[in-house]
Amino acid sequence: MFRNGYEIGRVFGVPIRLDASLIILALVYAVQARSLTIGVIFTVVLMASVALHELGHTYTALKFGCRVRDITLMLIGGRASLLDMPREPWKEFVLAASGPLVSAVLWLGGRQLFLATGARSLTGLMLYYLSMVNMWLLLFNLLPAFPMDGGRMLRALLARRMGSLRATFIASRIGRLAAVLMGLWGLFHRFDIFLMLIAVYIYQAAGAEYRMVQAESGMGGGGFFFGGAEPPPDDQVIISPPPYRRGRDVADIFKEH
Repeated sequence: MFRNGYEIGRVFGVPIRLDASLIILALVYAVQARSLTIGVIFTVVLMASVALHELGHTYTALKFGCRVRDITLMLIGGRASLLDMPREPWKEFVLAASGPLVSAVLWLGGRQLFLATGARSLTGLMLYYLSMVNMWLLLFNLLPAFPMDGGRMLRALLARRMGSLRATFIASRIGRLAAVLMGLWGLFHRFDIFLMLIAVYIYQAAGAEYRMVQAESGMGGGGFFFGGAEPPPDDQVIISPPPYRRGRDVADIFKEH
């Protein structure tokens, strides 16, 4: 049942699935908060916020005529699996920005409602979590580091000037640097296992995306991080690679490296 996630419903005709790893997340927050109720409330608010963030991407993708296979909510966040993408870089930019826009609305709306209701009720607690969770989702996703939304927006802007391959190279390098810094922060500052897991995911995803674009362009591999390969020459490809990669393709690349 949980092999590909448990389907909890459909929005815009797109299945939304829960991964079994969310049970771990709920237990972790329950232990930290010393309350199962608070842990469950926080997890529900977090996953609802992530789902709405991904639905922002999904709605925009559907409006651009793209097909969306599903949305999966996991321990490390959410994933909208797009089967195809619009060709123009500006559409990739809009698609990447649509998720953070939803998070911004939820953050500001939750904050105003929290200030209006106060914090001495269960509703107030949920609104507080709604505001804080979406503020961090917004800031985290706007980091100009691939594969975060901010990194995808950066790639779309760069692709207008230098082509998708070179743009992906630059955005992916920034993403790997950010992942290393994030992992070191999680290791030495507070030994945050969750943050280190996210750092590993970002590092792998950044490399996988670049290798996939290399394969699509017919260019060979080479060094990727802090030396090795030089940035590829400007290319004439006007098709931006999918910002929300096909899950099976990325998984195959992870296995090969």
